[in-house]
Amino acid sequence: MSVPRKARKKPEPTARYKMKELTALTGVTRPVVHFYIQQGLLPAGQKTGRNTALYGDEHVQRIRLIRKLQEERFLPLKAIKAVLDAERDAFTPAQRSTLVEAMQRLGDSLKPAEGTASAVVVDGLIADLGLDRADLARFDALGVLCLAKDDRGRTVVRRDDVWVLQCWAELRDAGFTRELGFTPDDLTIYVEAIEQFIRHEAVWLGRIVDKVPPAKLAQMVDRGVPLIHSFLTRHHESKVRAFITTLDARRST
Repeated sequence: MSVPRKARKKPEPTARYKMKELTALTGVTRPVVHFYIQQGLLPAGQKTGRNTALYGDEHVQRIRLIRKLQEERFLPLKAIKAVLDAERDAFTPAQRSTLVEAMQRLGDSLKPAEGTASAVVVDGLIADLGLDRADLARFDALGVLCLAKDDRGRTVVRRDDVWVLQCWAELRDAGFTRELGFTPDDLTIYVEAIEQFIRHEAVWLGRIVDKVPPAKLAQMVDRGVPLIHSFLTRHHESKVRAFITTLDARRST
């Protein structure tokens, strides 16, 4: 007589939300979900048919985080993706917990501001700076700043990002004009370089997050980031001087 096998308990499925349920839980529309997936901000759902899929709690949490970073921090999607990619590649869940505790101890110069970021209406801003909406839209597309709508439907930008437009206006005044072929796209190389820096710095943190307590880690970040900024600025200046010196030497030969 054969003994019946003990029924195995099936694991709880992680993907259980239909698209309609996912949009209800997160407050975003179906096109936004598909856009996030297309841009690599969100993993694809578990396919259940040609045009259907199921989504899990990780999708809900990720969408809520993206919206929080967009609406409260005014972070552009490109910047959000770079940070999320660096975090995913470098840290375990336990390490992320340690980092969160450490970041809460950061000094005011690096700690993100609490609450909704203050915003500036762009119409008067770009008029004062002598810029046009094409430049503004391109900066938004590049991920250098993030445009949003306020409760009156006006286009706004985070107050902390106004410096981007002020800097661009000063470059225009210095002669780097559209007529000479200079556009916001010329900053792409710097935007991409910063994204690489963030990924590399995440690797740095990954090396030490298990080796030092959160308070010490916060002190290291507080002191280390300004030092790296100083290195980048001075190294860039030295390379520009070297380039000019080389040109001068070639002219003399």
